[in-house]
Amino acid sequence: MLKNLYFIFFFLLIIPINSPSYCEEQGPQLQPVAKYGYSDSSGKMIIKPQFDYAGEFFDGIAVIGIGSKYGYIDKTGKMIIETQFDEAMEFYEGAAVVRKGEKYGYIDKSGKFICETKFDFAYNFSEGYAVVQSGQKYGYIDKTGKTVVDVKFEDAWDFSEGLGLINAGGKMNEQGIITGGKWGYIDKTGKSVIEIKYDRAWSFSEGLAPVMTKDKWGYIDKTGKVIIEPKFVQAIPFSEGLAAVKIKNKWGYIDKTGKVIIEPKFDWADSFSNGKGPVNTGGKMNKYGELVGGKNGSVDKSGHVDWEK
Repeated sequence: MLKNLYFIFFFLLIIPINSPSYCEEQGPQLQPVAKYGYSDSSGKMIIKPQFDYAGEFFDGIAVIGIGSKYGYIDKTGKMIIETQFDEAMEFYEGAAVVRKGEKYGYIDKSGKFICETKFDFAYNFSEGYAVVQSGQKYGYIDKTGKTVVDVKFEDAWDFSEGLGLINAGGKMNEQGIITGGKWGYIDKTGKSVIEIKYDRAWSFSEGLAPVMTKDKWGYIDKTGKVIIEPKFVQAIPFSEGLAAVKIKNKWGYIDKTGKVIIEPKFDWADSFSNGKGPVNTGGKMNKYGELVGGKNGSVDKSGHVDWEK
């Protein structure tokens, strides 16, 4: 069993011997060319540097690029899908998004097309369905390539816990974020199961979803019942039983009853993972929504923070 592989690159020095500069007094002109390969966690070379692009392995397969075309290799370095695509993405749930020309489609692990390249953009499969875009509208397909939810929404998110978050009536701003319109939830047949009425919303996680009405965030369950009343400035989905929320101008964490578990004292906070939640103090969000500056740390469920030095 191979260990995890890590892509590495080398600069190969190419001497253009047919160039007139080769005979000039200053010597040959050397041109660095980066090539990528893979090593294991000990640093042992497993796949020699030979690619112009090398992605991480997902489902035992990695995207590689040679020149301007992309294909796929396995962990032995064997080319299992020839370099033929203008863009290629990682495999998820046995399918990968690829582009030929200006259009996107899907292939399986044999390289066979599940869905021909016909969409303006396409997203990874989640729970057996994928979001696709035609023009400025979004819908869903299944793994046979069949359209199961018509391409008619202004935005659509991956299915999560059986429900898809969709927007009707919104418009995309310069940052690529949908503003305006209303948000709601559909099932995998396209049926509206939670009314399209929220000003903003997130996908479901751990049975609850953050939704915003009248500039305040709260949480609903899968029936649309309000579980935690809208009262937060911002809120994100639950993870490991806690959710980060913004109260006035500081972030803290609540449990699923809405009780504050970690007092709001951070300038930024994100979801828990492996018992820790990333936090920041002193940082600011730029116009692109990126956190800049400040001091980063991680908080545990008791509220103890380990700050980076």
